[in-house]
Amino acid sequence: MLLFSMLSSTILELIAGYTSLRGKHLIKAIRGMIGKEGTTEFIKHPFFRQLAAGSSENVTDNGKKVSLPSYISADTFSSVLLDMLEIDPSTDLKKTIDALPEGPQKELAVFLYKKTGDDLAAIKKNLEDWYDEVMDRVTGAYKRHTQRYLLVIGFAVAVIFNVDMLNVYGNLSTNASLSNQIADQAAMFIGNTTRPDSLKLDGANIDSLSQQIQFLLSEDQIGALKSPLGLGWEWQVKECCVCACWSCAGFWLLKLAGWITTALGISLGATFWFDALKKLVSIRNSGAVPTGGSK
Repeated sequence: MLLFSMLSSTILELIAGYTSLRGKHLIKAIRGMIGKEGTTEFIKHPFFRQLAAGSSENVTDNGKKVSLPSYISADTFSSVLLDMLEIDPSTDLKKTIDALPEGPQKELAVFLYKKTGDDLAAIKKNLEDWYDEVMDRVTGAYKRHTQRYLLVIGFAVAVIFNVDMLNVYGNLSTNASLSNQIADQAAMFIGNTTRPDSLKLDGANIDSLSQQIQFLLSEDQIGALKSPLGLGWEWQVKECCVCACWSCAGFWLLKLAGWITTALGISLGATFWFDALKKLVSIRNSGAVPTGGSK
């Protein structure tokens, strides 16, 4: 499960890098705060563009690709927005706000002025608190979305490699030598592998992720598990063809249940399975607890 979870997590990171997933969520959140026109002006601001320089993430705005940072601080948000509104310590806040064109930005400025008066520092602080509150919700939603993506990717991996955890469990529970062989391989893998980090969906390194996928698919990793655990499709064609008989229908229903079980396990993440496997290896290596002792 650990190897397939690592593979699925790497694929998700690769997809997030290609699709600028984090940056798009950031822009969507800002658009919800200051409107579509305000967001267009926001991402064209020189300070924002400087932060996005060299970023691999981008979004299409009015037919043009615009680079995006995956994250900006609350101070950056408030500074850029106040500059867009032409509000600074040298201006008369009331007159500046009254002169703004009608729209979401003016409504926001009027609300903040009513709440804080002529205190520019308080207006900036309120903007930052608002941004942090919105980003907390966006981060939660983003994590839920990525969890769903990981579940879908996990199911696809389960089908492509025919990783049926119910079948794997059956093989291991009825074959002691196979169980010991897999346990030895797991112990060796844990000893030679560093703990995988949590999902890194910001600023993904496409080349590094591609190499990681190739490594996981190699004959020394996932390839080494196909034969002993019955993974893959080579044997499956001989086992049961796709037909209309009830026995075959039942077979495929069980197979579907196994794939779903695999996908649910993969969605827990590679870090979870590494820690769980490390504990199991540690318990196995500690040996049986003595039942008696010297008195």
